[in-house]
Amino acid sequence: MSLVAGIPVLLLGIVAVVTGWRLWRRATRHRVPLVLLHGAAAIALYAVLFPPGDGTGSATLVVIAPGATPAQVSALDPDARVVALPGAQATPGATPVPDLATALRLHPEAGSVRVLGVGLPARDRDAIGTRSVAFEPVPMPPGITTAELPAAVVAGNRWQVRGRVQAPAGARLDWRDPGDVLLASVVPGADGAYAFDAPAKVGGQDLFRLSLVDATNRVLDELPVPLVATAPGAVRALLLAGGPSPELKYLRRWARDAGVTLDARLDLAPGVAIRSGEAALDAAALAAWDLVIVDARAWAGLRAAERRALSRAVEEGLGLLLRLDGVPPEAVAADWRALGFDIRASEAPRAVALAPPQALDPALGALSRIAVEVRTEGAPALLLDDAGRPLAQWRVQGQGRVGAWWLEDSFRLVLSGARDRHGTLWARVFATLARARAALSPTLPAWPRVGERARFCALPTNARIERAGAAPVLLLVDPASGPDACAAFWPEHPGWHQLRAGDRTFPFHVLAPDQGRALAAAADAQATRMLSTPPVPQAAPVASARAWLAALWLLLSAAGWWLERRTVASKR
Repeated sequence: MSLVAGIPVLLLGIVAVVTGWRLWRRATRHRVPLVLLHGAAAIALYAVLFPPGDGTGSATLVVIAPGATPAQVSALDPDARVVALPGAQATPGATPVPDLATALRLHPEAGSVRVLGVGLPARDRDAIGTRSVAFEPVPMPPGITTAELPAAVVAGNRWQVRGRVQAPAGARLDWRDPGDVLLASVVPGADGAYAFDAPAKVGGQDLFRLSLVDATNRVLDELPVPLVATAPGAVRALLLAGGPSPELKYLRRWARDAGVTLDARLDLAPGVAIRSGEAALDAAALAAWDLVIVDARAWAGLRAAERRALSRAVEEGLGLLLRLDGVPPEAVAADWRALGFDIRASEAPRAVALAPPQALDPALGALSRIAVEVRTEGAPALLLDDAGRPLAQWRVQGQGRVGAWWLEDSFRLVLSGARDRHGTLWARVFATLARARAALSPTLPAWPRVGERARFCALPTNARIERAGAAPVLLLVDPASGPDACAAFWPEHPGWHQLRAGDRTFPFHVLAPDQGRALAAAADAQATRMLSTPPVPQAAPVASARAWLAALWLLLSAAGWWLERRTVASKR
């Protein structure tokens, strides 16, 4: 309750108590009705002064946010309640406020908010509460308005940044590496969309750069793009194949370079096999592996006990990749149908081109697919061709995952000079299907900025932010975030920071206040637009309620006066 409302409550309470005590002592009868009538009249009088439903008021508060145009400001009603947020243009008659929460404390009568400009920043969106919001946006300035990139990339794989720009005709985007070498230039599409990809050659942290350049080579906007490349996880896999092939040769070479422990059993003839590592298929051995890759010939050669052990291990979390090298025999096809994949012969063309970013230059030739049709229900694609048709799919089986793969010659990517594309393709297979052993990683904010709140979630106790040359900052988890375990951090310096969670570290890059302005403006506009609601009329219901309450107060007061007069008259 505000101080303004508290003083009348106190005065009315004192008057009601004193009056009730006087009546109790003076009256010889009707004491209880008299006291109740005077108490009810006091409550009705308070409700007349502060009618129900008027907690936030019926007035509209005009908020001038950064980017508001002179035309928007000049069109305002001279009697409007107007406040200006930090960064907004100076406006005569507008009250400068440090944030929206302060403005709403100064104007408790505001039941709705009208926002002019690019939108409300995160700190001000939280202050809206249940108030209705009318948002009048301005056109976005030229710049990079969205940019999506992975939080981390396994070293040796390709990664991609994509998004949209707001740009004039003839503008282009330049993509530069940490050494300021121009990697590529593209003209955004008609809808402003763009995409770049590059290999993450080694582990560590790097800053790439996106520049939006107009037709006169003037830089309209620049955005530093951070890359965090991590070492491959310790994965143990088993390869079962009916014989050697170039596909398996280059798969094993990639596994060695990526730090994957890949044991193998390659059958050459009945009773003759090439083995590397321990290739037993009992429950104890399967529990130590994260992924098993098997083709139809190797599956047909497994004993019934080995197939049962493999199926049980998948139910308990093992990953399994069924690698097709043709239409499988009926016995194998029946087993694989039980795993969720119905495989049949197909007349589809065997030549295939991969979808970006694994796509090759057409001049280098096409790849080949196995001529099969794979039917499975609700299985997402693991690999697509350039027409959007799957070349590999996966599905959940118990606690594990099972995938099917019918691209015949991914090794041609290596022979064509695209070793990084080949590595990215198989790294995705292993990351999707392999047994999950690593602990969950914290959720880091996208594009944190100096002076603005950055939100971290899935935090353990004693998580902290570290920066070179500065003392660590302990993050305090907000109890209200519940199981999400979130905490806020306000960066004071741009550049690389790292979140230390237990014995693991997670690097992240903080933008300077003057970097990525179009990115921040687009995010604020989108978030404010989602808050927008049709204004709820409040003045008429409040006025109507006040009239009825005033009539009730008059009726109660008259009844109390009449009863008191009768009591006094009868006493005489």
